[in-house]
Amino acid sequence: MVDDQGLHFSPRKVTVSTSGLVPQLKRFLRESNCSLAVSLNATTDEVVVILFGCCSFVFLLTCKETCFAG
Repeated sequence: MVDDQGLHFSPRKVTVSTSGLVPQLKRFLRESNCSLAVSLNATTDEVVVILFGCCSFVFLLTCKETCFAG
């Protein structure tokens, strides 16, 4: 979308939303000038465990560290 050969949008006008795939977050932060939105919403704590695993707290810390390191 931001490439000269594409739609040529300004990176400041593009926000990418993700559920927090950490390896891909690291790549995105390295290679992109676009904004990032990490969506970690769920309707209940049980759904959080299903979506993000039993170590969701560790997962959330890893996502936070990855985003702020970028």
